[in-house]
Amino acid sequence: MDPGLDLCVKPIYGVLIFKLNVISRHSPIMIQIRKHERSFQMEMPKIYLPLGTLKKISVADVLSDSNSRQYLMSFGFDLDELKTSIATVGIINPPILRQNEGGKIEIVTGYRRLRAASELHIEQVTSRVFLHNELAPDQALLVALYENLSIRTFNIIEKALVLRNLSRFYGKEEIIRTYMPLLGLPKRDEVYRQYLEMEKTLSEPIKEALANGKIQMKTAEILLEVDDNSREIISHFGSALNLNINQWHQFVDLTVDLMNIENRPASEVLEEIDINLLKPASTISNLPQQANAVLNFLKSKRHPRATAFQKQIRKKLGKMKLPEGARIVFPYYAEEPEYRLEVSFKDGPSLRERLLKIANDPMLHSIRLPLIEAISVGQTGEIPGK
Repeated sequence: MDPGLDLCVKPIYGVLIFKLNVISRHSPIMIQIRKHERSFQMEMPKIYLPLGTLKKISVADVLSDSNSRQYLMSFGFDLDELKTSIATVGIINPPILRQNEGGKIEIVTGYRRLRAASELHIEQVTSRVFLHNELAPDQALLVALYENLSIRTFNIIEKALVLRNLSRFYGKEEIIRTYMPLLGLPKRDEVYRQYLEMEKTLSEPIKEALANGKIQMKTAEILLEVDDNSREIISHFGSALNLNINQWHQFVDLTVDLMNIENRPASEVLEEIDINLLKPASTISNLPQQANAVLNFLKSKRHPRATAFQKQIRKKLGKMKLPEGARIVFPYYAEEPEYRLEVSFKDGPSLRERLLKIANDPMLHSIRLPLIEAISVGQTGEIPGK
């Protein structure tokens, strides 16, 4: 049997565990998968990887050529830990490079190692170099994929990069059937198309936010619905407010809803926000207040009747003299038929005292059913909501 490659792949999602057995000319890669105590096998394209040639390669020369990143599947990574490791023990696993037909070097594996070496001012790195006739482009891509699967998990954008690279050599059906499960993705055509669209369409800042978990996949899906200019305006606006992951989704969802309802671009929808809400914060603690103020403004635009209902109820409840430890919670969009009373108390007598005080409050009689309150501020009985 020819020399081969033995890769053990760490869990990718859930409790997925799989192992790449010995690779040879004569047997395909068999991936043994155990998920939730059930085992099954997936047959993968075989790879025969010859020994190649160990050479010292100029780090600057390889990284300066943008065409060297044909098999790149790394995005949004932090090099600090890797740099510490390299500075301590060096590069243990040499990068794998391919010399194409034109003599140019392509990075198959080890892009992050080379980047880290560059930042450490290491001029040359010993690498494993293959000639173009020793390692075909599609085989080089699989080597890159399998090595990455063996040592780490992919973020959302990296999965999109993998699918884009695979689409250069394989048909859609094969990618969906064979490779998407390895990435923890469902074998569905719409998911495949969505990831390719994200990789092609989204700007670098949005991709960075996705890769780093600052925005959700469902938020990115909404952003894909709008034109490039509106998408960039929304992205810039949200970044300036330093929104958290949930606020990001609310901000994008509300803005795009208003764009569709009013048939206006993001620039016109967002220019109506009170400039006082966007004044530079004197301290970082003001940013959450600005974010909440902007979100409340957008909510009032998106749900004006519901906002009026909330304002009226808050005004009525504010006139009640509730005892300490008591509060009345109202349905945000009048979608429920009841209010909720919350009371904290030490013992039975204290509870009785507080309940009697609430029951005898003269403002209590003015609070009507939520739906009646909603209708009284101009609604027809249907509260717009999500």
